[in-house]
This record gives sequence, structure tokens and C-alpha cells, in this order.
Amino acid sequence: MKINEIFRSIQGESTYAGLPCIFVRLTGCNLRCKWCDTAYSFSEGDELDKEKVLNEINSYKTDLVEFTGGEPLLQETDLINLMEVLLSDNKTILLETNGSKSLENIPNQVIKIVDIKLPDSGEGNSFYLKNLDYLNEQDEIKFVIN
Repeated sequence: MKINEIFRSIQGESTYAGLPCIFVRLTGCNLRCKWCDTAYSFSEGDELDKEKVLNEINSYKTDLVEFTGGEPLLQETDLINLMEVLLSDNKTILLETNGSKSLENIPNQVIKIVDIKLPDSGEGNSFYLKNLDYLNEQDEIKFVIN
């Protein structure tokens, strides 16, 4: 799994804002939004095995973990395996996604924070509409306005 960075900070968005959170930023993105603030995640990162990622996450002693990118669902199989382990350890998992990839296989317990790109982003037609069928009541939809 190619990881850009893993760090602990305060969640700044969503209904989880203000809580300590471990951020796992995966490398790669299929979109090029005009005002992207993480373009460094498009290609920078290191290949890490699942055990190394888990050890890093568990070193922070925080139960809230967010997977972000880039677009984390570009590494769907490895990501889901990692999420399942963390869920079995009673971690609360947030998945921040640009909404262009299917959410169908994401475990129901994962809280999905799905971005719907507006036209001014340059990626206004990128949202995978079927994703609306895969949202649960705990999930959130996000619109970035610049």
C-alpha cells in the first residue's frame, strides 16, 4: 500500500471536528481539482505493508482514524483489509473520498465523508451517482466551495 503520510492531529472537518484523529493519507488521485491543497499526495509516498501501517496507527493511542488522500479508494483492496482490522480493534474509521469511485464494498461501520465536486472545481462531473445508494445515516456529504 502506498502511503503519503500518517500523522496525529485535530480533526478539522465533519461532525468529528475538534477530536484527536490519526490521519492516513494514501498516495494517488484520479482527479485534478483546481484548488486541491494536497497535490503532493498525487505521487509522493512509500510502499508500506499492512503491519507497518497498523503499528504506526496504534502508536498514537487514538481511536479515531481517517483515511484520506488523494483518493484512498484507488487502493481499495488493501484499504478495505486495513479498515476491517481496525474495525475489529474497535476503532472509529472515517473515509474521506472524492466520490468518483464506488463505495459498494466499504464496510457499513466505516463513516464515509463523500465529496461532491462542484463545477468550479474543474471536476464537476466526477461524482459516481450510484454512491448515493451506498450511504448510511452516519455518513456525510461534503461540498467544497472556493
